[in-house]
Amino acid sequence: MIITKLSFCFTVVLGTISVLLMLAASVTGAIWLHGDEIAFVSYHDTNPEIVLLDVNHDLTRSLTPDGSYNVAPAWSPDGQWIAFASDREGKRSIYVMDALGGNLRRVSDTKEFYSLPRWSADGQRVLYTALNENPTPVYSVNLDGSDTQRTVPTLAHHIGETIDPASNVRDVSHTRSPDGSRIAFLTYRDQGWAIYIGRDQASRDVHLLVKVGIFTEAPTWSPDGSRVAYIGLGDGRADLYVVDVDGSPTPRRLTFSQVIDTSPVWRP
Repeated sequence: MIITKLSFCFTVVLGTISVLLMLAASVTGAIWLHGDEIAFVSYHDTNPEIVLLDVNHDLTRSLTPDGSYNVAPAWSPDGQWIAFASDREGKRSIYVMDALGGNLRRVSDTKEFYSLPRWSADGQRVLYTALNENPTPVYSVNLDGSDTQRTVPTLAHHIGETIDPASNVRDVSHTRSPDGSRIAFLTYRDQGWAIYIGRDQASRDVHLLVKVGIFTEAPTWSPDGSRVAYIGLGDGRADLYVVDVDGSPTPRRLTFSQVIDTSPVWRP
């Protein structure tokens, strides 16, 4: 009788643990599939990897833990795929993976040195450049690697950015808010690099958002346009920060690593 009771209790405990594990896995999956996420590049010696960071839960996940050179992540418009450049097969080529690092496939050939992947507006094709060709061409390809096309227009035309030649040459690295009403841009003013917000770089309503300390990259907007993520200098290291655009001017530091973090892109 005692043995039977112990066996029953042990079975109940195991069942409870199994249920808890399944619930934990379900919650974790929900976090990664529906969380507020930023993909960025983290440099470990000479082997950068692409990392996914859940802003709301301070969780990180390496999407390319293979030891190769993985850079330039770019989200598809629906937030389901990430295009990036990698040298895992020799020359730097363009790859696509899902939001959790799975379903990896190469979409470019391995003949040239490719980088700067971007997406078509409908998310059906990946655009990228060949950095060792002159003039620099833009390629586009289907997600299965078929129907590669080559053109030589300006890259700005393809990635939806407009360069204003009348703007101050110090005003660089800018991105437009999701609703198109404002831009966030990195500029050198008052003897320091900082991110400013305005309708355009020359408008009178431009205001200082946050000082970044060093020249970095274009800031990236959250999908709702309420926050901006950027790379800033903290404790002598380049880390990832996020700051409210219209709320608290105090930035929140997201990474505290001993390596260099760069190239943040917010999941649509």
